[in-house]
Amino acid sequence: VELVRRCINEDYSNVIFGVCATQPNVLGEPGAAVHPIGTAGVVVSMQINGGDWPQASYTLYITGVCRFKVKKLSAAHLYRTVDVTQLDRFGGE
Repeated sequence: VELVRRCINEDYSNVIFGVCATQPNVLGEPGAAVHPIGTAGVVVSMQINGGDWPQASYTLYITGVCRFKVKKLSAAHLYRTVDVTQLDRFGGE
């Protein structure tokens, strides 16, 4: 939710964030390990559903920009931050 709040408070079209799946057998566990390969994406639109803040639900529509490899994981926020190495760029660039 903290990441969504940042997207709402900023021009979300300028926010790039990474998506990594959690490793098998640890889904839902606090501090679950993430897959070492992720996708960087940009928010193309956002929809807020339901009641008043913070009880609403949020849907972010993203488009992928590139894949990355996780080098270092940090838990400095309520969401994870990572140092990454870019692997490629979508669209063959």
